[in-house]
Amino acid sequence: MHTALHLASGPFGVFAGIAHAVEWTIYGPVALLVSAIVMAALIGATAALLRFAARHRALHAELGRARAKLLLRDAIIEGSGGAVVVMGVDMSAPLSFGGGSAAMQACLGGPDAQDFAAALEHLLQSGIAFDLVARAGGGETAVRGYPIGRRAALVLRPVPVKNDAHAALDRLPMPVWIRDRDLTLVWANKAFLAAGGHGTIDAAIAANLALHKTELELARTVREFGGPVEARRYALIGSRRCALSFTLDVLPDGAILGTALDVTDAAQAEARLKLQADANAEVLDRLDIGVAIFGADRRLHSFNQAYAKLWAFPEAWLAARPTAGELFDRLREMRKLPEQRDFLGWKQDRLALFEADGRPDEEYWHLPCGQSLKVSAQPDLLGGLVMLYEDVSDQLRLESSYTSMIRVQRATLDTLEQGVAVFGPDGRLKLHNCAFADMWSFAVTELSGQPHLCDLALFAERHFDRDNTWNIISSAVSSATPESYSKWGAIARSDGADLSMSLVRLPDGATMVSFRDDTRFQRLDDILGARAAA
Repeated sequence: MHTALHLASGPFGVFAGIAHAVEWTIYGPVALLVSAIVMAALIGATAALLRFAARHRALHAELGRARAKLLLRDAIIEGSGGAVVVMGVDMSAPLSFGGGSAAMQACLGGPDAQDFAAALEHLLQSGIAFDLVARAGGGETAVRGYPIGRRAALVLRPVPVKNDAHAALDRLPMPVWIRDRDLTLVWANKAFLAAGGHGTIDAAIAANLALHKTELELARTVREFGGPVEARRYALIGSRRCALSFTLDVLPDGAILGTALDVTDAAQAEARLKLQADANAEVLDRLDIGVAIFGADRRLHSFNQAYAKLWAFPEAWLAARPTAGELFDRLREMRKLPEQRDFLGWKQDRLALFEADGRPDEEYWHLPCGQSLKVSAQPDLLGGLVMLYEDVSDQLRLESSYTSMIRVQRATLDTLEQGVAVFGPDGRLKLHNCAFADMWSFAVTELSGQPHLCDLALFAERHFDRDNTWNIISSAVSSATPESYSKWGAIARSDGADLSMSLVRLPDGATMVSFRDDTRFQRLDDILGARAAA
């Protein structure tokens, strides 16, 4: 009874209760034996169950430790900021974490692939660790390799691009500064400090330095209305007066960024250019030739007074910068263009000069009013066109009169029996008549093109022997006292002809030589003399 109670209170209380019930239910030795067997089986099963539970608890603890190690490994890889590759001779394929395989292949395909492959081979074969930077994909990758047992681990991290804006702005030669929303200076580069005469940024901030007194007004305008705002101001930088081009704009955080570019040289060049342009305009206004300058947009940019007077254009209309096409249309309405059957085609041909290859063009316009103009077009390097209009009406009339006069002179000389030739001061033949060509047997081709008298002497030698005639003519043409050659007298030519030659200096400096054939008169004189003697 006491034993049954003791068992019921222990860990085997359940089985003990069952055995006690069997014991009191079945009496006899057989019942006791059965009870013992049942108790032994129950005890063995309980022990096996306890061992299984202990094993299960151990496996569960081992699994938790493995999960913790995996979480720690992932945390270390993620915290390293790079990708990892594990390689080894006993592995079928490398292990890659965080895109390590792709990063390694990019390095092996970059310009530093040879050095990277050599370091990787030494690591796998000899276990030699390495650290290097390989270029890949337009950037740089820092690679660290080290051995782990018979394996090798690679840690690949992209090299961050340095973006120190202040350091970059400090290297600029032009002043750069930043003001906060209250227009207080918060930062400036070295060029700003040098221009403002402050050695440190702290001193410049304390003085709220500004390169020009109106710069704060510009910053206030940018703050209220937005930017960018550009303005040119003149400031004293050191001992030099400079022209500064200010540009201010708003940053995303509301601060105001300012820059000041020194444009002193450009301002001086602009001033000199303006003075030169004014001087050129004054010179152009003194010319009698009409000048019109068109820009690349085909609009009239400038003109002189002769141009406005030539076409009787209102200067206010010309100041509105009409296009070349509008000028042609207005000139046609005023009947101040040459008559054209196809005016549109004619106008397009003139406007095409803006697209020309830089070669000048020249033509003559004969207007319905009887006026003649020489029109010259000269393209400039900026795509514009310079048009020159010269009134050549008087010149053409003079040329026509001169040509008519020459023709009259030629016709008059050709009626003379004497051979007449006019040589210019340069010794070239300017004028001659038919009697001169026949007297010396000159061909038409030999007298064309204003030949020199030396060439005429050679041509004459082909038909006549050399004599002193052409030397006398050459001396007379170049003589300062041609009066001594005015009457030379008779010349006996090699063919038996008797010629008399006279030379006269003309008002324009030319020399006129006239030849008279006295052969018949000389023969008649000889016959008469012989008769008289008989």
